[in-house]
Amino acid sequence: MEKITKKLIKNFFFMITIVVTLCFMGSSIFLSKFYIAQQYNDLKNKCESAYDSIKNGTSLNTIDIPGFIIKNKSIFMLGKGRMGMMGFIHNIDTLNEKGTFRNGMNEEFLYYKLNTDLGEIVVFQNIKTVSEYLKITYIILTAVFLLALILSIPFISLIGKKFTYPILKLQKASNDIANGNFSTDIKVSTGDEIEDLSLSLHNMALNLEKKYSLQRDFIANVSHDFKTPLSIIRNYSEAIEDGLVSLDEAKKYSKEIINEVDKLNSLVIDILELSKLQEGIHKLNKDYINLYDLLYSCLYRFLTKAEKRGIKINLNFELNNKNIYIYGNKNALERVLFNFIDNSIKFSPDNSTIDISSKYNNSDIIISVKDNGLGIEENKLSEIWNRYYKHSESGGMGLGLAICSEILKLHDFQYGVNSKINEGSIFYFIINNKYIKNNKN
Repeated sequence: MEKITKKLIKNFFFMITIVVTLCFMGSSIFLSKFYIAQQYNDLKNKCESAYDSIKNGTSLNTIDIPGFIIKNKSIFMLGKGRMGMMGFIHNIDTLNEKGTFRNGMNEEFLYYKLNTDLGEIVVFQNIKTVSEYLKITYIILTAVFLLALILSIPFISLIGKKFTYPILKLQKASNDIANGNFSTDIKVSTGDEIEDLSLSLHNMALNLEKKYSLQRDFIANVSHDFKTPLSIIRNYSEAIEDGLVSLDEAKKYSKEIINEVDKLNSLVIDILELSKLQEGIHKLNKDYINLYDLLYSCLYRFLTKAEKRGIKINLNFELNNKNIYIYGNKNALERVLFNFIDNSIKFSPDNSTIDISSKYNNSDIIISVKDNGLGIEENKLSEIWNRYYKHSESGGMGLGLAICSEILKLHDFQYGVNSKINEGSIFYFIINNKYIKNNKN
């Protein structure tokens, strides 16, 4: 039996025990008082009935009500003689309106006294009937308790199995996911939070599968990007060491070795910086910086590189003035814009145009870099910001946009890309109004 089913049965037993205990306590405290009050009311009705019968001329001996009449200190029995009551009756001094008394045989009775013009009519009833009623009530409660326990075991077991089945299924699925089986069956239909949990696990499995696949590609790409420069470094170094090259060639090989080392060093720095950004180790010192100066300085850095391929870079500053400041880290935002512009140049055809724009988006400002290059496939748009993604045409590890993503997150800027194959791409980020000032002060 599953642990949850056992807990359900245990908790049900505990709850029903409390309920039955409260019922016993309630019946002993309240039910008995209520029942006795009802008996007093019934005795009162009998007194009134006896009074009406006597007033109508009915003989006292023929009234079938246990009781007597006290008038002028004389006692008259109702119905046939109650031999066991005589000793008690003759010792009566005063009687309350209602109460209890015992006869000579130690039997306890309830009585009710009604004052009338015929005298005091007293009707009594053996209290044994009250005890028998309560005893029957206790027996019924006990039977209900036992019956509930007997019937609850299979019922709770059935509910427990129905309840635990999807949980056990999700448990197995989570173990499968932990072991790398992302295609395991997770779907359950319960119409409650368990179904929501299964959907969350399903989404988690899809994301983990995607990340796992990208991670494998990342390792393969890193290995390739490390292997190629290392092979070049080794080959050139061996040629120099073995004296197989002239002095001029040795200088050329040494320069190539330095270039390859710089590539490796740049790759390692990017990986470390991305890790620091993602782990929150790298903190950005922010201040208000002039937006126009930031955009123009980034454009100016790429003019020479763009002119070599006949690419024209335009700065479309569509804001109301050039004295607008944004709150951020200048070096980090320059890196984002450098990456956007560099990618645009890399994937744009010769003699094309790149537009760097800044314009209002309601009260916010949107910065964008638009090219007319190769474009990006729609199913790849969400992956390009991933640290494991590598574009087939880029020749690099694809860490640049991943770093840009982390920088923009740290600035609390929204960002994205719009692109179509062979129609170019627009990379952008949005500066919230709360980070904008029209002047530095």
